[in-house]
Amino acid sequence: MAVTAVKASSFDVPLPIIGSILDGLMDRVNNSIQQVINSATSGVLSMEVEAGRQVANAIQNAKEAYADSLDKTTQDVNKLVTDTLGKLTNMVLLVETDVKSQLAQVAADAQQLVLSLPFSKQNPQLTSIAPQYVVISTQNDTVLVKFSGVFPWSADSRYPTTFTLNGQACPIFQNTTQVLMYRAPVGAFTNTSIDKCAYVMGNLQVKWSNGWMWPFERTNTAQYNTGLAVLPLSPGKITAYYMSGGFNRVPKDFQTVCTRSAENYPRPPTGWLKIPVTVPPELGWHIDTSVTPTLALDPAGHINHGNHTEQIISYDENSIQIEVGLQNNGVGQYVGVSQFFVNFREYQDQPLSNIRSEPVVLRWGDSIMLQPRVGETVWKVNFVCFDGTSNDFGPADIGNKYLQLINENNTIRLVALVPDQIQP
Repeated sequence: MAVTAVKASSFDVPLPIIGSILDGLMDRVNNSIQQVINSATSGVLSMEVEAGRQVANAIQNAKEAYADSLDKTTQDVNKLVTDTLGKLTNMVLLVETDVKSQLAQVAADAQQLVLSLPFSKQNPQLTSIAPQYVVISTQNDTVLVKFSGVFPWSADSRYPTTFTLNGQACPIFQNTTQVLMYRAPVGAFTNTSIDKCAYVMGNLQVKWSNGWMWPFERTNTAQYNTGLAVLPLSPGKITAYYMSGGFNRVPKDFQTVCTRSAENYPRPPTGWLKIPVTVPPELGWHIDTSVTPTLALDPAGHINHGNHTEQIISYDENSIQIEVGLQNNGVGQYVGVSQFFVNFREYQDQPLSNIRSEPVVLRWGDSIMLQPRVGETVWKVNFVCFDGTSNDFGPADIGNKYLQLINENNTIRLVALVPDQIQP
């Protein structure tokens, strides 16, 4: 908006007009909000938007409070007005530079500034707008927009209030001296994107009287250009993860050593001592019967004594049965000793989990049943919410205030919960 200026003379520097200063600040803060909205894809940066909205509201209230000074220059008004301009300019600068650590304080300061403005008892005063953001759901065809503040003349039918959104008239729903509430048709909100936010402008007009009797009564109309952030059509990015069970067979070659001596067994007078030996696989493993086990004597040979034999009798997945023969030396004082290695292949069926992911498109107010394939179960649901938070919900979780998980028929139903439109 071009800045209107007044020149004291042809040689003087143009002096800015109060109304033009406030209009310029309003343009700047609205541009900042729009930039934040445009940059938000999966989430709306609520603090940046809310701080901008509070500052915008403070600017418009300042225009109403200083309506008699809007055509004056900064030299023609008192210090209270210039101090207010300085505070508003600083707030706009902080919103523009997106100093996140100070945005909450900016919003609070803007609200406090509105309360400190020199309104008369007849002046309307807008203090807050709800909802903070609008949710367009398939369940509703209107959205309630609530303006809170002081509206001394709104209950009088001679001084009507009106609200238009995107050029569409919104019918009044509640009209008191503290609250004005309108039904905004969903069609007035132009956001049709699943993952992008929007910012829709509206105009509130509040007619009021100076309170004097005719013929001295004067009527005025306070105007407030209000912006409403519109969330994406979906509460966020949802990804379902399914898990299918199975096993992966892991083989490995294994060797174990066996030592047998007749000293540990009753000795026969003469002949051979037959000793059965059972060789199991490692704990949690099985013998691979497709590969024949083998025996091998200790290559060092220093333990084996006398006559001895070793042979595999049988084997299965659980054990190898071996017979060891040790011969008496005929005197009864010495028998053989055998040490040998058993070589075999064993295997372990290790659990195998195949994970499959699937995007889920869910609009506000809708629900969908997850569809695992045969042999699959729902492992988790990842939800990247519009507010920037990310959560992994398991089958035992119930979700949060925006996405609900319901166990149903051995799977999960997802429900996109519509948040409260008036008290976000």
